Amino acid sequence: MNPYVSILGHPFGDYMTMPGELPLDLETVLQAAAQARVAIEIDAIPAHREPDWRNCVRAQELGVRLVIASDVHRAARLGDYRHGAELTRHAGLCCRQILNTQNLEDLLEFFSRPSC
Repeated sequence: MNPYVSILGHPFGDYMTMPGELPLDLETVLQAAAQARVAIEIDAIPAHREPDWRNCVRAQELGVRLVIASDVHRAARLGDYRHGAELTRHAGLCCRQILNTQNLEDLLEFFSRPSC
């Protein structure tokens, strides 16, 4: 609910490498993001744990924008971006729901929105 937060990056934090179920109530996170008008990052590195496509659909139902992030630290890994794009495509999301597929006018509107 911090007015300076526009995108929640790495929503799973240090739990990304833990096996099994995560001790995280993603529904509560998604509802809070919707209320605060905060986008959620989809980390496109295939080795990182990210929400499955059903969670992307739920985010869309709540009106939460998603951001596909390559999260790479070297140019050779930029192709990993495809993983995030495939996840959102599998979820049936439209480009309008993915923040970093928006035109400049829509991006400026999103980032200049009033905080909650």
